[in-house]
Amino acid sequence: MTLTIRFGAILDKDAADKLSKTVDEACLLLAEYNGRLAAELEDRRQLARMLTEYISSQREALTEREKKLEARHCRHNHTINNIQRTESESVPPSLYTV
Repeated sequence: MTLTIRFGAILDKDAADKLSKTVDEACLLLAEYNGRLAAELEDRRQLARMLTEYISSQREALTEREKKLEARHCRHNHTINNIQRTESESVPPSLYTV
């Protein structure tokens, strides 16, 4: 809504009342709009908190999984080393000489 009124054009009470009504309507529209903006801002803040918590939990889960993977990798390497050592110990020394 576009409204242009020159204050010099207000010559009587009716014009002043009309302008007052228009200003009151504009104030209500602005109050409603500000309320929607405030609600959206709060929603965004809440979403930001939720995302921060989610990212933090995902980082923790990733760290835990990396630790488990590293432990599994170490156990696997240890097992392979034991197998290789056992196999090399079971090879007769005569096979070492070429």
